Amino acid sequence: MKTLLKNAYIVTMDPKAGVYTRGYVIVDGDRIACAAGGEAPQGGYDEVIDCEGRIVMPSFINTHVHTSQQLGR
Repeated sequence: MKTLLKNAYIVTMDPKAGVYTRGYVIVDGDRIACAAGGEAPQGGYDEVIDCEGRIVMPSFINTHVHTSQQLGR
């Protein structure tokens, strides 16, 4: 499944710490295929989501848990 997130404020985690005030993200399956500024390439998407007025950025995942903390989850 190929998904397009368009018209978003994009915050990347690339080495240059890129920020695009109006950009797009293409997700192919469970992977980010592309994150860039400007207009997205046309066609070939299973789903298109308009992210006007929204911020798209990497999420934070807590993978550090001690055994005793597992009970609190």
